[in-house]
Amino acid sequence: MDEFRITTYTGKSAQPFLGEIARLRIAVFREFPYLYDGTLEYEMDYLEEYVSSERSLIVLAEYGDEIVGASTGIPLADADEDYIFWQKHGYALQESIIARYPWRQVGETREDLHELVFWLREIS
Repeated sequence: MDEFRITTYTGKSAQPFLGEIARLRIAVFREFPYLYDGTLEYEMDYLEEYVSSERSLIVLAEYGDEIVGASTGIPLADADEDYIFWQKHGYALQESIIARYPWRQVGETREDLHELVFWLREIS
């Protein structure tokens, strides 16, 4: 019987899975609401940043031998300049502007308050 499992990786330990993660990203982002038609070349290049940082986090959801879900994270200090979209385009984090919304996370029984932060830039 196939089993569902969650596995975490950091840095280069995720390298063997990049092709599968890239194909999964292409499939997910092709669907609504994204409707993005990605390429394997772009996705592999994008994911390379995560294996280049020893402080990155890659979480894989697997069912049997198939990767059915993935989540990635990287400290902003390790991120490529292209990744820091807001700063690159002249936006500044507004630490004094915070919106708080309650919602129930998947697997939770009650709603918790979550904070959303804002980035602003001057319009000329």
